[in-house]
Amino acid sequence: MIGSKGLVSFAFAYLNRRPAGLEDFNANSWLRLQNTMVARFAHSHGHDIIRRLPGFAIGRRKAFTQTRHFHEAVAVAQAHGAELIMGDLQELLNRTPAATIAVCIAALDEIDVDLWDARRERTWRSLAAHQRKAMEELAMISSHAKSHTIRAGLSLVRRDHAASSENAARASAANASKADRRAADLRVLVERELATMPTGGILSPSVLARRLNEKGIAAPRGGAWSHNSAKNLLHRLRLPDEPARD
Repeated sequence: MIGSKGLVSFAFAYLNRRPAGLEDFNANSWLRLQNTMVARFAHSHGHDIIRRLPGFAIGRRKAFTQTRHFHEAVAVAQAHGAELIMGDLQELLNRTPAATIAVCIAALDEIDVDLWDARRERTWRSLAAHQRKAMEELAMISSHAKSHTIRAGLSLVRRDHAASSENAARASAANASKADRRAADLRVLVERELATMPTGGILSPSVLARRLNEKGIAAPRGGAWSHNSAKNLLHRLRLPDEPARD
């Protein structure tokens, strides 16, 4: 039994960004769940939680036992002659990067305060060696499975992005081909307009747009021709749209 020493609660989560304050911690569902499990344990056994300490790591590069937050929680428990408690040690191990799980287990074996698992209502020291080993093996399986799922998800995103890029490229090529065909249909008309210009004159985009509109010919996207749409037409027909410069 814990007796009257009280408990220091430590909840931990891997986050994508540094929390701005306590509200960010409270908004994290996994941290809230850990605190709920600890509160239920303390209430059912009539024990006091003297401190609640949150901990986090940005990204999944280290075990929770390697963070300064965990070491601070251990120090607080020692200073108050209290015991440390966490919500669900197995799930915390499951979320630990595979490469650091063995380091995490070794750290749990070495801390000099009792560490309670609220969900199992057991201390780490009370677990037999084979029980700790089983938790380590389950954590390794879970961590590898999570990593595989993440890699598969990233691969799927990359494939989707590549497919979207290919589709966009095909659509762009189809639009360009359609525009080239429409320009070819208008070549004779444009060349006739060009022939009306003074010798050496240039059929400017603005003049071409006005004449196409006067003839009631719709622009590529419907509606009236503009300076830019007429300029694009001249470019597709490889005709000059401004006087040559010396």
